[in-house]
Amino acid sequence: MSLTSADTYYVKALSTYHCNMERSIESLQYALGCDPDHAPSNCLMGRIYMEYIKNYDKAEEYFGYAIASDPKYPDTYEAFSQVLIWKGDIRHAQRLINFSFKLPGVDKAILHSRRAQIYEIQGQAKLAIKAMKSALEHSYNAGYTWHFESELARVKKKAKQLKKQKKK
Repeated sequence: MSLTSADTYYVKALSTYHCNMERSIESLQYALGCDPDHAPSNCLMGRIYMEYIKNYDKAEEYFGYAIASDPKYPDTYEAFSQVLIWKGDIRHAQRLINFSFKLPGVDKAILHSRRAQIYEIQGQAKLAIKAMKSALEHSYNAGYTWHFESELARVKKKAKQLKKQKKK
């Protein structure tokens, strides 16, 4: 099986994603022109709308296209859950995360950290700490490990401060 034109343009978009956004978007537009149902391209376009343009509704739309075209593409769930959290759609994010754990290839460390975010938003510090510890257990690279350790320390510190405030 060979790479499709959409795959080729997607790889070009991905390779310039953080260093040349204009070129990345242009390559994604070509990829989606070749195949509007190309899940990786839809997912990356969703990430651009989410991370750079801050248009969460448009990002959600692209993530929806990605899932519709390939429900087993794992990267979509990791990014989609984040945009749902940012939008405040916690129930939808929880359902998406719960479903995502069943998919092969999904980054469980990321999903556990998303759960921790949700618990923290809901004021459930103990559950947030437990979820962040699970994220650490499923972390297999130094960058993630460092990030999750610092997030765990931050959540623990926040929990202590909240506990002190409640006692007053």
